Amino acid sequence: NSDIPIHHKKLPDLGPKFVPNPKGIPYLDITTITESSALKLQYNKKKTEGVKLRQDVLRILKMAKPIKSNLDKEQHKTLYEIKKDDNIMIYPFDKGTGLVRINSDSALTKIQEHLGGETKKLNYDQTPQIIRKVQNTLKKLNKAGRFMVKEYKDLYPSDAILPRLYGVIKAHKPEKNYPMRVIGAMSESKKQLYCRILQEKLKSITHQNYEALLQHKV
Repeated sequence: NSDIPIHHKKLPDLGPKFVPNPKGIPYLDITTITESSALKLQYNKKKTEGVKLRQDVLRILKMAKPIKSNLDKEQHKTLYEIKKDDNIMIYPFDKGTGLVRINSDSALTKIQEHLGGETKKLNYDQTPQIIRKVQNTLKKLNKAGRFMVKEYKDLYPSDAILPRLYGVIKAHKPEKNYPMRVIGAMSESKKQLYCRILQEKLKSITHQNYEALLQHKV
C-alpha cells in the first residue's frame, strides 16, 4: 500500500521471531521469583540450596551490564507509532515467517467469517461470572465426595484465564483476498485441563474402544 510510510514497511522484515530487548533489567521480577523459589526450597528442607540460589542471583545481578537496544532510532519510532495506532494490526503468516500489516476492521471481519452468524459480540467481560459458576458447581460435587483432594485442587479455578482466539493470514492465497485461519489457544486455561481429565475418564470407561464410547451414556 502506497499510504504506508516507508519506515513502517521495513519493520516487518525483522520477522515474527524478533524480540526487542527490554529497556532495563527487571530487577524486581527477578528478585521476586528468586525469593519465592528460595522459600520453596527452604520449606522442603533444602535451606542450603535456597541460600545458594539467592547468592548466585545476587552475584549475577551485580555483574550485569546495561542492556543495549537491538532497534535503531527509526525502528523505535515505527514501533511506537504502530502501538499507538488502534487501526493497525500485525498478524503472522500461517506458513513461513512473514508478517502482515492489516487494518483492524479488516482483521475483525476476517475473524467473524469463521465465527458464524449466531456469534454475538459482548461489550463486557463474562469471565468472572463463568468462573463463579464453575467454582459453585465444583464445590457441590466436592461436598458429594466426587473428587480426590488433589483432583479438586487442580480443577478449582482460582484465576480467570480462558481460552484465547487468534488468527494467522494465509498469505499464499491472494486470489481469495488473503483469508485468515483462526486458532483457538487453550494453553494455561482450565478448559485444557478439564478436557484432558475428561479424556482420561472416558479412556477408563471405554478402554479406548470407540464403539463402547458411542454406546455409553455420559
